[in-house]
Amino acid sequence: YRVPVFANYIPFIFEKLILIEERFWGMSRRVKLKQPQELFSQEEISKIIQVCQTMNIDYCELDLLRDKYSQKLYIIDINDTPGGLQGQKNPDEGRSIYDKGKREEAILSLARAFHQAFLNNK
Repeated sequence: YRVPVFANYIPFIFEKLILIEERFWGMSRRVKLKQPQELFSQEEISKIIQVCQTMNIDYCELDLLRDKYSQKLYIIDINDTPGGLQGQKNPDEGRSIYDKGKREEAILSLARAFHQAFLNNK
């Protein structure tokens, strides 16, 4: 999972499908946008935000994995200079890795989240 965090808000989650043999190349085969509550419990969401607040991170994108046996969630990387929306095309098929219109939806959602978190009170 790639989880953008703006202050204390997670606008959505990138659920990525990466083939095991390509896991170190960073290329997703498919990306779906999900709401945080679809993938994480409220306690997990609170803990994700708490980690960012403890580290004084205002905006980041986290990489998370869920252990398929224990179901525990692990933060494996904190991207404090996130690039978001990397990779647009499946390299083998030349088609978008996002469902139709979802990449644009993600861009707008990220912009709204940034505005809400950092510009709304200015």
